[in-house]
Amino acid sequence: MSIGRRPTRGLMLFVVGALVCVLAFPVVYMALERGSVEAQAGEALMAVVVGPASTDPGLPPVIRVDLAVPGMGDTETYGYYPTLTSHIKDAGIVPGDGVQRFENDGRTLFYVVEGTPNPQAVDHRVSSALVVDVTPQLSVIGHTAVALFGLSFVAAGCIAVLGYRLTRSSRDHERRLSEFFANTSHELKTPIAVIDGYREAMATGVVDPSDGLPVMERATDSMRRQVEDILALSRADAGALRPVMETVDARELVCDVLEDLDMVADGEGVFVSLDDPGTIRGETDERMLAAMVTNLVTNAVRHASAHVWVSAVAEESTLRVMVANDGETLSPESAARAFDRFYRGEGGSCGLGLPVVAAYATALGGEVSLGVEGDRTVANLSIPFTKC
Repeated sequence: MSIGRRPTRGLMLFVVGALVCVLAFPVVYMALERGSVEAQAGEALMAVVVGPASTDPGLPPVIRVDLAVPGMGDTETYGYYPTLTSHIKDAGIVPGDGVQRFENDGRTLFYVVEGTPNPQAVDHRVSSALVVDVTPQLSVIGHTAVALFGLSFVAAGCIAVLGYRLTRSSRDHERRLSEFFANTSHELKTPIAVIDGYREAMATGVVDPSDGLPVMERATDSMRRQVEDILALSRADAGALRPVMETVDARELVCDVLEDLDMVADGEGVFVSLDDPGTIRGETDERMLAAMVTNLVTNAVRHASAHVWVSAVAEESTLRVMVANDGETLSPESAARAFDRFYRGEGGSCGLGLPVVAAYATALGGEVSLGVEGDRTVANLSIPFTKC
């Protein structure tokens, strides 16, 4: 199973469940309300049968319809005769049969017949019927259900669109996460292979330790930086990046970083120059600043053709570090997304150096950007810096 497949599947199940619930709600509402109305109608009828004194005023009104004399009383008013009479005769309903349901011409009634059962006098055994007309209540329920169906379809559409976007975003994240782990595994395997190869070569006497140890040290440093980048982003996600402010000589720090990267630049055939600004002392987090400059210069060396330019200057309460390189410039899309995690740039790299720079800059209250100026790719870092 690929990384993150379970979260996406869970998200899809949640969306489907939400759609089912939203669409089922009007059906459940209508069934429950109709059941409640029918139960109240039956309760009202049985209350009258037992006796008027037991009638609950909260129940629907009960009408007595005279079925023996056509055209009299409530029969004319409510128009139940002769269809109700015919229904009772055709269905063979007799007193004692309990609450019955009758539907005709868009009306819904519940009734109980009154009279004396007498098989020898079929036409006269039913004298009247107690009737509850629930048509108005059912009409309100029906209209409400239609409105709820409309709202449910709108909500279902919104949920479907949102679910599609979330699922697509989750799958895209899974893909980039898988690529990141594959790329990171590959980058970690490389220094491990170097260390293992030189260890064996030195053990067999093929390589002199004085030549092999520096190479192994650089490979170890490469792995250490990658692990530190992963830990830094994990702390950033947890909101645990806490700058430790101290007095720093920014010029000296930049010089130390460039000295540490001399061998890397020489290996790439790139010349790194520093626009020396003199002493720049101020308050910032030394570890974060060193990591940001290291990652920016390393990225520039990796993409440079022959030259990398570095400058640092303190303006009022801000430290500005610029790192530029020649070579093929970035496209606008790559420049805009260079600090996104797991983004695979035009050079195929999917490292964490630039995202770490962005995380540290944010933690310090600063910002970093990458763009193109003429024929150079330029990274600009700005962080708060109180000069001493």
